[in-house]
Amino acid sequence: MLTFLHSLKSRLLFLIFMIILPGFIAVFFQATQERSSAIETARLRAIDVVDYMAAEQIKIIDETEKFLKRLSKYPQLLTPDSAECNAFLSDIEQLSESYVNLGVPNIKGQLLCNAHPLTTPVNVADRPYIQKAISKRSFTIGQFQFDRASQTTSINFAYPVIDTKTDQLVAVAVAVVSLEWWSKKLESTHLPVNTVAYITDVNDKIIANYPENKALIGKSVKDIPSFSKATSAQQTQIRKDQNGYMRIFVNRKLSSEVNDQAVRFIVGIPFDHELAIIDSRLSRITIFLVGFILLITLFAVWVIRENILKPIKALEVSSKQLELGEKTDLDFVGETKELIDLQKNFSAMAKTRLEAEQQLKDSQLFLRESEASLSRHLRNTPLGSIAWDVNFICTEWNHAAQAIFGYASEEAIGSNIVNLIVAPDLRSDFFAYYDSLLGHRGGKQFSISNITKDGHTIYCNWYNTLILNSLGVVTGMGAFVKDMTVDKHNRDTLNEFFKLPMNLHVIVSFDGLILKVNTGWQSILGFSREELLNSNVFDLLHPDDADKTASETINLQAGENTYSFENRYMNKQGKYRLIMWSATASVEQQRIYAVGVDITDRRLAEDKLKLAAGVFTHAKEAIIIADEKNHIIEVNSAFTHLTGYSSDEVFGKKTNIFKSGHYSDDFYHEMWQAIYHQGYWTGEIWNRCKNGDIVPHLLTISTVSDDAGKVKNYIAFYTDIAAIKAHQKQLEHIAQYGFNESTKS
Repeated sequence: MLTFLHSLKSRLLFLIFMIILPGFIAVFFQATQERSSAIETARLRAIDVVDYMAAEQIKIIDETEKFLKRLSKYPQLLTPDSAECNAFLSDIEQLSESYVNLGVPNIKGQLLCNAHPLTTPVNVADRPYIQKAISKRSFTIGQFQFDRASQTTSINFAYPVIDTKTDQLVAVAVAVVSLEWWSKKLESTHLPVNTVAYITDVNDKIIANYPENKALIGKSVKDIPSFSKATSAQQTQIRKDQNGYMRIFVNRKLSSEVNDQAVRFIVGIPFDHELAIIDSRLSRITIFLVGFILLITLFAVWVIRENILKPIKALEVSSKQLELGEKTDLDFVGETKELIDLQKNFSAMAKTRLEAEQQLKDSQLFLRESEASLSRHLRNTPLGSIAWDVNFICTEWNHAAQAIFGYASEEAIGSNIVNLIVAPDLRSDFFAYYDSLLGHRGGKQFSISNITKDGHTIYCNWYNTLILNSLGVVTGMGAFVKDMTVDKHNRDTLNEFFKLPMNLHVIVSFDGLILKVNTGWQSILGFSREELLNSNVFDLLHPDDADKTASETINLQAGENTYSFENRYMNKQGKYRLIMWSATASVEQQRIYAVGVDITDRRLAEDKLKLAAGVFTHAKEAIIIADEKNHIIEVNSAFTHLTGYSSDEVFGKKTNIFKSGHYSDDFYHEMWQAIYHQGYWTGEIWNRCKNGDIVPHLLTISTVSDDAGKVKNYIAFYTDIAAIKAHQKQLEHIAQYGFNESTKS
């Protein structure tokens, strides 16, 4: 813009001039419009080309960022010094026409993995975009440069390669884009003949041109004759070159992401033919009525000064007063309604701002007072107040923390908080809580064992919060700590009590007063909680058990635990139940915690089993007990006497070892069918003894089933009937021979 248009007065005069002039010199205006239209058409065409190229550049940057982000996920890039990495990049580079080279330098900048073989070592650690990708762990863009690997003028892009298992940065993925794409894209826009274009770096050096002229690469754009007087600040220029071509040049900065410095794209569109036609018509136009325009201008100057410039000057003076924090005294001048309204609004705004500044000062004073009050509270609170930075270095330690852990603030502040008060085997848990708090997954409250200065282990509750700076970045953690050692001991004692096998729960004082019972007392003995509370536990005890119970109570009070102690307690019906007790005592609380199990029915069952065992052992009949598969699991002494087999000899064997061979398979089948359907079988059978004798037995086999009706055992009773059989045979003999003798006589 021309310098005389910098002031408001000159711009308003120029606007008036531009409004009046077309009405009096229509022909001249028409010609000027046509000239401007031709230039504007060329300019817009140049702008379209620049916008198109800028959009293409952004597209390439976006596509490259996505490409490198995907590429960095491949495991081959985690080992940039491997042949596998080189082969992988070579294959990937052949699949894309956008990139002339791909590489993966390690974090030291050594380019060991490259899509094209390297003849000499290459180190890119000095490249700012590589350094930035490593330090920021983000996508970066390099300067336009001569790529040492692909031997072309290019621009490089980088993205960090991070091992997701360890979160360690191991390399940087780099993609190289050649500047040849600029020329190809320009050719596709069908530019007018004699169009030229240049791409320059931050030093105005040409790094690409159109039509391609490699002789210009590396030269300053000012070395071109048509640009010798141009400056990089000019966005639009009209220049004539040494061949007489008139062009309009559009100069625009492109991406500002290349090391925070932009390159420029310059395109020149010719418009010589159009200007020649317009100039010939303009040469026939005569400028007239200049005097009238001057008269109008003088009148406009007076109107502008009185109605615009003076009110604006008053606003300027008031703005200076507001800047200095002074009260503004604005006198409303001028007759323009809009400017008067503006002055009123400015006065209201100034008043509001001054009031807001005063409120801010009052708020800051209140904040300082609140901070002082909070600081006093933290120093005197019974909870330990501790804070540390991101490296776990202690930054705050109040008196309560000193009382809990034993360290003075001078000893704690500046020390590693984890090494100071966290047991070595629990430090990983402490770090895990901190990570959970950082990830908003918990960690605001946890309990953990800590170590005091004198080496004692204490149990503490931690109430934590993150400390953020003004930008919302975590700078550390603050915590309130409460010593819960005594509470934990009490809970552990109670938990130990309730872990014992229990039916009757009771807490009694050392003098026998019942303090607490559970509902088992009502379901087992019939007494409600209300009936038992504050009564003496010895009142329900069987008189014969009083002495041994008192002795066991003394042992408990001495610190011993009780397991399987039995005594008898009376139920509400006046009968006694046998109770087996487990108990522990708290000397500090003068209380006994006990659990009782009613074993009355179990003891009766045991007595019945003892009786049944006596019958089994002393019975005169031989008895065999077999499992559901007919394997012998028990025999009595009568069985050994009858068959000659000991218990060890027949254990685990089937009962068919006694078969005599006198019976067919059908006989045994019918016998077991009867047992299956009727549950028993009784009959006479001949069995073989251990010595080989075959003797007759009277056999009864019965089944024993569980509650579901499934057979669990078979019980067989054997009665020796050999004597009966011998007597029967003798009678039969007497009967037979006695009959024959009587016949002969």
